[in-house]
Amino acid sequence: MHALRWIRFAFVLALLVGGLPHAAAQDGLPAKMAGTWNGITPGKGTPFGGDWSVVVEKQEGGGVEGKVNWVGRFCAIENEPFTGKFDGTTLTLAVEFRDRMPNAGCGKATLVLKKGSGNEFEGTIPGSRFNYRLTLKPS
Repeated sequence: MHALRWIRFAFVLALLVGGLPHAAAQDGLPAKMAGTWNGITPGKGTPFGGDWSVVVEKQEGGGVEGKVNWVGRFCAIENEPFTGKFDGTTLTLAVEFRDRMPNAGCGKATLVLKKGSGNEFEGTIPGSRFNYRLTLKPS
C-alpha cells in the first residue's frame, strides 16, 4: 500500500512540474510584436500616426529588455534599446525618441500598455500632450 501512495504522489508531482514551464510561457511576451500608434495635435486636432515594433530579447523576473522601432515624422526610434516591466497584465517600456527635425523636442518617454485578449496590447504615453493611442500584437 505504501508503494502505491508513492507512485500516486510521484505521478501528481510529475504532472505539476511538467505544467510549470507551460504556465510560465503563457505569462511571457512574444519575441516579436508590431502595431500602430496614433496621436492628435494639440489645438488643431489634426490626427497623425504610424507603425512601431518591439523585439523582446530578454525577459526575467518581470524585467524586459529589447529593441524598438517607431516611425514618425518628427520623432523616431530606429532599433534602439528599451528597458521595461511586464507583470502579466501591464507592459511598461522606457524608450528614447530621436529628433528627426531640429528642435523637435523628442527625448525619453514611458509607454504603458494593457494586455487584452491573447497577446494583444493597447495603451498610451501618459502625460503626453498628443493623446497617443498605441496597439501592439505578435508579428
